[in-house]
Amino acid sequence: STEHGRAEQEKYINLRYLSQRTKSDTGLMNEMINLYLGQTVSLIKEMKDSAKSKDWKMLQSIAHKMIPSFSIVGIRTEYEDIAKKLQELARTGDNEAEINSCVQTLEKVLTTACAELEVEINVVKTNPS
Repeated sequence: STEHGRAEQEKYINLRYLSQRTKSDTGLMNEMINLYLGQTVSLIKEMKDSAKSKDWKMLQSIAHKMIPSFSIVGIRTEYEDIAKKLQELARTGDNEAEINSCVQTLEKVLTTACAELEVEINVVKTNPS
């Protein structure tokens, strides 16, 4: 299928870690993915809202909450670093252009990651091991 024709490195997620953590228990993997999706979808919305309303304290807290979840679904550390940078920038709220740039990048990465996870859940559902 053309889905696999996409270059491997373009994927934001890598479930190797999650697979190790859950010892490839698909039920548990799905549970953790669903938890991640629920949390991340609301974090993306809160991140955008607080950036728009310039609520830097809230934005800082959201960035902080995001950081641990990157490794769970195997999102590359360069994006984790952007979240850390956002957390740092939100501390002062000085550089709005830079803050908005981080927010946009994270929104794109996390939205794509969530879409990829939705696909993974369906794959796991249709191929029980």
